[in-house]
Amino acid sequence: MMFFIQERLIGCLAKDKFPLVSSIFFLSAFLFFIFKIQMF
Repeated sequence: MMFFIQERLIGCLAKDKFPLVSSIFFLSAFLFFIFKIQMF
């Protein structure tokens, strides 16, 4: 839950200034989430 809120917050903040940074952050977080699932 905390991760979702943090992602939304950073996405909203980055949308105004850096849309590219926000998309890169979302992609890296998504890849890390998949990697974490495969570890278990």
